Amino acid sequence: MKPTTTRAARTLAPEDIRPGMYVTAMFIIDEDLPLFDASDVRDERVRPLRWRRAPWATAPGRVVDVCLPFVLIEEPSGDPVQVDVRRTILARLSKRYGRSAFTARTPDPCADCAKSGPKKGR
Repeated sequence: MKPTTTRAARTLAPEDIRPGMYVTAMFIIDEDLPLFDASDVRDERVRPLRWRRAPWATAPGRVVDVCLPFVLIEEPSGDPVQVDVRRTILARLSKRYGRSAFTARTPDPCADCAKSGPKKGR
């Protein structure tokens, strides 16, 4: 039996992102002001809270171009998406996995419904 190798997605530093790579969102960085009492408004120590969370849904994408801090990514549907790497931590996928996942994704069936509009006669 041939041994199998395990591949792992690796987070990327923004300067390591190159066109042609397969990537996905690993973490999203959110930022918000804390809830505070009105008496705290004059307090100069009020700072935004930052936390990172897992994205709601991830799809593999292929990097088209990079102009930091923005990365242009092609979705499996062919649509371009601009990602701000200050808010999204990207992970690199292996070429084999990225190619398989990128081509295996089926388009969202609801996207066709929205384009065609409501059916007439109902």
